Amino acid sequence: MHVILTVIFALAASHALRHGVRSPGTGRRERVDHLLHFVMAVAMAAMAWSPGRSLSGRTVTVLFTAAALWFPLTALHHRTAAIAGRLQPAAGMAAMAWMLRRPHGRAVPSHETLGGGVPVAHAARHSATPRAHRRRVYGSPACWPGISLRARCGR
Repeated sequence: MHVILTVIFALAASHALRHGVRSPGTGRRERVDHLLHFVMAVAMAAMAWSPGRSLSGRTVTVLFTAAALWFPLTALHHRTAAIAGRLQPAAGMAAMAWMLRRPHGRAVPSHETLGGGVPVAHAARHSATPRAHRRRVYGSPACWPGISLRARCGR
């Protein structure tokens, strides 16, 4: 899955870079727009891999916050329709700034998982729950939806 995401974002990045650098007759605003989309696609490709976690921090948050402000602010001298058309890329850049911010007061990601993809908080809660209580609340594992092994599970 990481490879597929990386390829998709690499293609988007190369497209944005090509239009940002080689588009004849485009103005400065369009070139900066494409280059900001290039930076966003590269960051998203890096997020698919574990080194992407090192992207979080003040610098990239400030970069993407400034990019989010770039889109509507560069349309202020145009009509309202021009500002409305630039809100979607501004929202995308704001989402990148939000995703890449450092978790508050933590040095590690806030959504830690175990090897099987089970959240740590979920696993800790169930490991501390006595087996008798789990059976009383959830029933026998053989009766759970999708894995009913008996004809009657007592429910």
